[in-house]
Amino acid sequence: MKFNYVLNWDDKCDYKPREVAVDIEGIDANDHIIKRITKTKTFYEIELLNYLLVRAPKGGVYIDIGANIGNHAVYFGKFLASHVVCIEPSPKIAKLLKRNLTENQVDNHVIVGCALGSVGGEGRMLYPDNDNIGMTKVVSNTGGGNGEMVEIRTLDEVFESLNMSEQISLIKIDVEGMELDVLKGAVGLLKAHQPQLVIEAATQKEQESIFEYLRPLGYVPCAQFCQTPTFHMIIPNVHKLRKTTLFYKFVRVARKVQRLFA
Repeated sequence: MKFNYVLNWDDKCDYKPREVAVDIEGIDANDHIIKRITKTKTFYEIELLNYLLVRAPKGGVYIDIGANIGNHAVYFGKFLASHVVCIEPSPKIAKLLKRNLTENQVDNHVIVGCALGSVGGEGRMLYPDNDNIGMTKVVSNTGGGNGEMVEIRTLDEVFESLNMSEQISLIKIDVEGMELDVLKGAVGLLKAHQPQLVIEAATQKEQESIFEYLRPLGYVPCAQFCQTPTFHMIIPNVHKLRKTTLFYKFVRVARKVQRLFA
């Protein structure tokens, strides 16, 4: 799907709109993400991405965990990050991810073909909905998956193996309920780099577990987006959100969530 994205804000958050050509291909025309891109003629989850454009850090490494076909990774690589590390375990999805990054001239990328967890091991891909590839996840070898066997590694081990010296600016995690396991395998990286986080957490139970796990590390949620709740999390005394004169309307975290940090 080809479209022109209107980039309204320059690196200083001054209003200087310009059109940027984008080309993102999906598994097929019936897939949920591609249907949304085709209907709206812009990136999937555009409100989140527009928000990050003016509030998230510029430069450094962005890690996209559960990169899927690369909707977010393309945006990160073109407009925000110096380098993008994409974690995508599905071989068939990874082919599209590579194609989309290449077609959009995102040369500053690395694709790692594995799943992430709290410890290393093996799992199997589960494709629960052929019309929504975004629901793909990794389950244990005995968990009834219907796809390929894949390696599970920790994010700490993956990043160490990449031998990258740049600061990690932001990590996005969307792994269909396995977000807490990913975080548990990244504690060394979180302590060393203190990146901003963008984490999907579908249920209140998942949200509370993630927030409680990150609380000792200083993280708090500062904004919420997307149909499936997705939270921007920062360490207030470490992360200074980029200032802008732009009045940007976004959904704040519900008070019941904020009370976890009272």
